[in-house]
Amino acid sequence: MTSLSFTWWPYVRNMIRAYPKRRKCDSLNRVALLETDAVATAINKALQKDDGEHRVKLIELTYWRRSRPTLQRAAMDIPVSYSTAKRWNKEFFLDVAEAMGLYDPPEQERE
Repeated sequence: MTSLSFTWWPYVRNMIRAYPKRRKCDSLNRVALLETDAVATAINKALQKDDGEHRVKLIELTYWRRSRPTLQRAAMDIPVSYSTAKRWNKEFFLDVAEAMGLYDPPEQERE
């Protein structure tokens, strides 16, 4: 993958961070419900991969834990290399963005 700058990246990061609280909430507005569904879709997509449990654990440690360790620290806790953690993190963000309609992957990247 090439190094690209996505203007929606902070928006997706905030969606991911808000997911645990929103998942438990009964009354969400339409946008919050769509955002929660997009993160859930990305989680399910990650879990379908061979290393899916580790991928979701990386996201959990980095964005949902109270202490919020860095991506590098979360990679050491799993354990995977930092470059693998960065790749998994990017793939998760792209999956959330795709589920929200913010990103359309090139044809060769679609599975």
